[in-house]
Amino acid sequence: EIYEWGPQVSREELEMLLEKIAYLARGADLVVFAGSLPRGVDPGFYAEAIRELTRRRVRAALDTEGEPLRLGVEAEPWLVSPNQSEAEGLVGQEFHDEEDFLMALDAIGELGARNVLIGHHAGAFALIREDRRTQRFEARIPSVEPVAPSGTGDAMLAGYLAARVAEESVQDALRAAVATGAAATLELGGGRFEPREVARLAGVVNVIAVESVKAR
Repeated sequence: EIYEWGPQVSREELEMLLEKIAYLARGADLVVFAGSLPRGVDPGFYAEAIRELTRRRVRAALDTEGEPLRLGVEAEPWLVSPNQSEAEGLVGQEFHDEEDFLMALDAIGELGARNVLIGHHAGAFALIREDRRTQRFEARIPSVEPVAPSGTGDAMLAGYLAARVAEESVQDALRAAVATGAAATLELGGGRFEPREVARLAGVVNVIAVESVKAR
Protein backbone atom coordinates (compact mmCIF):
# COMPACT_ATOMS: atom_id res chain seq x y z
CA GLU A 1 0.00 0.00 0.00
CA ILE A 2 1.28 3.46 -0.88
CA TYR A 3 -0.27 6.51 0.79
CA GLU A 4 0.43 9.96 -0.66
CA TRP A 5 -0.52 13.47 0.40
CA GLY A 6 -3.88 14.64 -0.87
CA PRO A 7 -4.26 17.89 -2.81
CA GLN A 8 -4.08 21.36 -1.33
CA VAL A 9 -7.64 22.69 -1.03
CA SER A 10 -8.48 26.41 -0.97
CA ARG A 11 -11.06 28.09 1.25
CA GLU A 12 -13.07 28.96 -1.84
CA GLU A 13 -13.24 25.30 -2.82
CA LEU A 14 -14.32 24.34 0.69
CA GLU A 15 -17.10 26.92 0.64
CA MET A 16 -18.24 25.52 -2.71
CA LEU A 17 -18.24 22.02 -1.18
CA LEU A 18 -20.32 23.18 1.80
CA GLU A 19 -22.82 24.76 -0.56
CA LYS A 20 -22.98 21.51 -2.55
CA ILE A 21 -23.53 19.48 0.63
CA ALA A 22 -26.33 21.84 1.73
CA TYR A 23 -27.99 21.52 -1.70
CA LEU A 24 -27.75 17.71 -1.88
CA ALA A 25 -28.76 17.30 1.77
CA ARG A 26 -32.24 18.56 0.88
CA GLY A 27 -32.95 15.11 -0.53
CA ALA A 28 -30.84 13.09 1.91
CA ASP A 29 -31.65 11.07 5.01
CA LEU A 30 -28.03 10.82 6.04
CA VAL A 31 -24.64 12.34 5.18
CA VAL A 32 -21.34 10.56 5.92
CA PHE A 33 -18.07 12.38 6.54
CA ALA A 34 -15.13 9.98 6.35
CA GLY A 35 -11.37 10.01 6.00
CA SER A 36 -8.55 12.38 6.85
CA LEU A 37 -8.78 16.03 5.84
CA PRO A 38 -6.54 17.41 3.07
CA ARG A 39 -3.52 19.52 3.95
CA GLY A 40 -4.29 23.03 5.11
CA VAL A 41 -7.95 22.33 5.88
CA ASP A 42 -9.02 23.52 9.32
CA PRO A 43 -9.51 20.50 11.64
CA GLY A 44 -12.94 21.89 12.52
CA PHE A 45 -14.25 21.50 8.95
CA TYR A 46 -16.24 18.36 9.66
CA ALA A 47 -17.67 19.93 12.82
CA GLU A 48 -18.80 22.97 10.85
CA ALA A 49 -20.51 20.81 8.25
CA ILE A 50 -22.16 18.60 10.87
CA ARG A 51 -23.61 21.60 12.72
CA GLU A 52 -25.05 22.95 9.48
CA LEU A 53 -26.68 19.61 8.68
CA THR A 54 -28.08 19.34 12.21
CA ARG A 55 -29.62 22.77 11.74
CA ARG A 56 -31.26 21.39 8.61
CA ARG A 57 -32.42 18.26 10.53
CA VAL A 58 -30.25 15.91 8.48
CA ARG A 59 -28.39 13.12 10.29
CA ALA A 60 -24.60 13.05 10.00
CA ALA A 61 -22.18 10.16 10.51
CA LEU A 62 -18.48 10.76 11.16
CA ASP A 63 -15.51 8.42 10.59
CA THR A 64 -12.15 10.14 10.97
CA GLU A 65 -9.32 10.48 13.49
CA GLY A 66 -7.31 12.90 15.60
CA GLU A 67 -8.36 16.52 16.05
CA PRO A 68 -11.02 16.42 13.30
CA LEU A 69 -12.62 13.51 15.18
CA ARG A 70 -12.53 15.29 18.54
CA LEU A 71 -14.02 18.50 17.16
CA GLY A 72 -16.50 16.58 15.04
CA VAL A 73 -17.79 14.62 18.04
CA GLU A 74 -18.33 17.89 19.92
CA ALA A 75 -20.61 18.96 17.05
CA GLU A 76 -23.00 16.19 18.16
CA PRO A 77 -23.24 13.96 15.06
CA TRP A 78 -25.96 11.33 14.88
CA LEU A 79 -23.27 8.62 14.68
CA VAL A 80 -19.51 8.46 15.15
CA SER A 81 -17.68 5.32 13.98
CA PRO A 82 -13.99 5.17 14.97
CA ASN A 83 -11.90 2.03 14.92
CA GLN A 84 -10.18 0.92 18.11
CA SER A 85 -7.03 2.98 17.53
CA GLU A 86 -8.99 6.13 16.69
CA ALA A 87 -11.23 5.67 19.74
CA GLU A 88 -8.21 5.14 21.97
CA GLY A 89 -6.74 8.41 20.73
CA LEU A 90 -10.02 10.19 21.40
CA VAL A 91 -10.45 9.01 25.00
CA GLY A 92 -6.74 9.03 25.82
CA GLN A 93 -6.11 5.41 26.80
CA GLU A 94 -5.61 1.94 25.32
CA PHE A 95 -8.35 -0.68 25.41
CA HIS A 96 -7.52 -4.11 26.82
CA ASP A 97 -10.89 -5.63 27.69
CA GLU A 98 -14.65 -5.24 27.40
CA GLU A 99 -14.83 -2.71 30.22
CA ASP A 100 -12.41 -0.40 28.39
CA PHE A 101 -14.61 -0.45 25.29
CA LEU A 102 -17.75 0.18 27.33
CA MET A 103 -16.05 3.06 29.13
CA ALA A 104 -15.10 4.50 25.75
CA LEU A 105 -18.67 4.24 24.45
CA ASP A 106 -19.93 6.30 27.37
CA ALA A 107 -17.04 8.77 27.20
CA ILE A 108 -17.54 9.45 23.49
CA GLY A 109 -21.28 9.75 24.03
CA GLU A 110 -20.68 12.30 26.76
CA LEU A 111 -18.44 14.28 24.39
CA GLY A 112 -21.42 14.80 22.09
CA ALA A 113 -22.04 11.83 19.78
CA ARG A 114 -25.61 10.56 19.91
CA ASN A 115 -24.65 7.04 18.77
CA VAL A 116 -21.23 5.37 18.83
CA LEU A 117 -19.92 2.38 16.86
CA ILE A 118 -16.37 1.22 17.68
CA GLY A 119 -14.94 -1.45 15.40
CA HIS A 120 -12.16 -3.84 16.40
CA HIS A 121 -10.58 -7.05 15.08
CA ALA A 122 -13.29 -9.33 16.47
CA GLY A 123 -16.40 -7.23 15.85
CA ALA A 124 -17.77 -4.01 17.32
CA PHE A 125 -19.20 -2.29 20.38
CA ALA A 126 -22.08 0.14 20.04
CA LEU A 127 -23.96 2.72 22.08
CA ILE A 128 -27.41 3.41 20.62
CA ARG A 129 -29.83 6.10 21.74
CA GLU A 130 -33.34 5.85 20.33
CA ASP A 131 -36.93 5.73 21.55
CA ARG A 132 -35.79 7.53 24.71
CA ARG A 133 -33.57 4.59 25.62
CA THR A 134 -29.81 4.16 25.75
CA GLN A 135 -28.55 0.68 24.93
CA ARG A 136 -25.10 -0.83 24.57
CA PHE A 137 -24.28 -3.84 22.42
CA GLU A 138 -21.37 -6.09 21.64
CA ALA A 139 -21.25 -7.81 18.23
CA ARG A 140 -18.71 -10.60 17.75
CA ILE A 141 -17.77 -12.76 14.79
CA PRO A 142 -15.59 -15.90 14.67
CA SER A 143 -12.10 -15.22 13.35
CA VAL A 144 -11.66 -15.11 9.57
CA GLU A 145 -8.37 -15.27 7.68
CA PRO A 146 -8.01 -11.81 6.09
CA VAL A 147 -6.73 -11.30 2.56
CA ALA A 148 -6.63 -7.49 2.76
CA PRO A 149 -7.79 -5.81 5.99
CA SER A 150 -7.63 -2.27 4.59
CA GLY A 151 -11.04 -0.59 4.32
CA THR A 152 -12.74 -2.83 6.88
CA GLY A 153 -14.04 0.11 8.93
CA ASP A 154 -15.52 1.84 5.89
CA ALA A 155 -17.33 -1.35 4.86
CA MET A 156 -18.58 -1.91 8.42
CA LEU A 157 -20.02 1.60 8.59
CA ALA A 158 -21.65 1.23 5.17
CA GLY A 159 -23.24 -2.07 6.20
CA TYR A 160 -24.62 -0.57 9.38
CA LEU A 161 -26.02 2.54 7.69
CA ALA A 162 -27.59 0.60 4.82
CA ALA A 163 -29.41 -1.61 7.31
CA ARG A 164 -30.58 1.32 9.42
CA VAL A 165 -31.82 3.27 6.40
CA ALA A 166 -33.73 0.11 5.45
CA GLU A 167 -35.30 0.30 8.94
CA GLU A 168 -33.80 -2.95 10.16
CA SER A 169 -33.42 -3.45 13.91
CA VAL A 170 -30.28 -2.32 15.70
CA GLN A 171 -29.26 -5.93 16.29
CA ASP A 172 -29.66 -6.85 12.61
CA ALA A 173 -27.83 -3.68 11.58
CA LEU A 174 -24.90 -4.61 13.82
CA ARG A 175 -24.85 -8.12 12.33
CA ALA A 176 -24.81 -6.58 8.85
CA ALA A 177 -22.07 -4.14 9.88
CA VAL A 178 -19.70 -6.73 11.30
CA ALA A 179 -20.41 -9.21 8.50
CA THR A 180 -19.77 -6.58 5.82
CA GLY A 181 -16.52 -5.54 7.48
CA ALA A 182 -15.38 -9.16 7.71
CA ALA A 183 -16.39 -9.90 4.11
CA ALA A 184 -14.36 -6.89 2.95
CA THR A 185 -11.20 -8.44 4.42
CA LEU A 186 -11.63 -11.41 2.08
CA GLU A 187 -11.34 -9.31 -1.11
CA LEU A 188 -8.52 -7.24 -2.59
CA GLY A 189 -9.37 -3.55 -2.89
CA GLY A 190 -10.86 -1.19 -0.35
CA GLY A 191 -14.60 -1.59 0.21
CA ARG A 192 -15.00 -4.60 -2.09
CA PHE A 193 -16.98 -7.59 -0.83
CA GLU A 194 -19.13 -10.46 -2.03
CA PRO A 195 -22.80 -10.02 -0.94
CA ARG A 196 -23.19 -13.79 -0.50
CA GLU A 197 -20.30 -13.75 1.97
CA VAL A 198 -22.01 -10.97 3.93
CA ALA A 199 -25.18 -13.06 4.18
CA ARG A 200 -23.19 -16.13 5.26
CA LEU A 201 -21.11 -14.27 7.86
CA ALA A 202 -24.13 -12.41 9.26
CA GLY A 203 -25.46 -15.78 10.36
CA VAL A 204 -22.50 -16.33 12.70
CA VAL A 205 -22.34 -12.82 14.21
CA ASN A 206 -23.44 -12.86 17.85
CA VAL A 207 -25.04 -9.64 19.14
CA ILE A 208 -25.71 -9.21 22.86
CA ALA A 209 -26.89 -6.32 24.98
CA VAL A 210 -24.36 -5.25 27.62
CA GLU A 211 -24.51 -2.95 30.64
CA SER A 212 -22.45 0.19 31.03
CA VAL A 213 -19.44 0.05 33.34
CA LYS A 214 -21.27 2.42 35.72
CA ALA A 215 -24.19 0.01 36.04
CA ARG A 216 -21.97 -2.90 37.09
